[in-house]
Amino acid sequence: MTNTEHINLILNEFANEFRIASKYYASKHLNSKGKDSLSNSNVLNDMITDVKNGKLTISLYRYIGAIETGRAIGKKGVPISVLVKWIKRNNIKPRSFAKGKKGQFIKITPQSINGLAWIIQRAIKQKGIKPRPFLSQAYKYTVNLFDARIDNFLNEFAKEVLFKFTKKQ
Repeated sequence: MTNTEHINLILNEFANEFRIASKYYASKHLNSKGKDSLSNSNVLNDMITDVKNGKLTISLYRYIGAIETGRAIGKKGVPISVLVKWIKRNNIKPRSFAKGKKGQFIKITPQSINGLAWIIQRAIKQKGIKPRPFLSQAYKYTVNLFDARIDNFLNEFAKEVLFKFTKKQ
């Protein structure tokens, strides 16, 4: 086995541990309603890891960055088209604001979804998004785990190394 092949195996194992740790730490960061909205979502199931030539690439949905770092109050709004896609992907149903029908689900139309996207955008601008740094915690955990594994491996390897010194004649 070449060095690159060995490194690729280690990086694949790292990626698997990182995926597990990400789900664990995501469950620790509850949304504003106190619910675990990350660990069981498709966000982490859609995590793509790619190991080539001794390099690991981890790909996630772009908005995970906003979840990880948050979004300050008053910042430029999230693009409506992005919110519309998010609403459709998560099957979020619009509700009525009409008197007497407030809170009832309404027919899903492009206009109702667009209206919901505008409302979400306004709320994000006014309230911001609280950071939920689950990926950085998962990364630190995984790095520490692999540091310990590498230390153990080197200690075991050192026991197996036998130096033989002979006197030059």
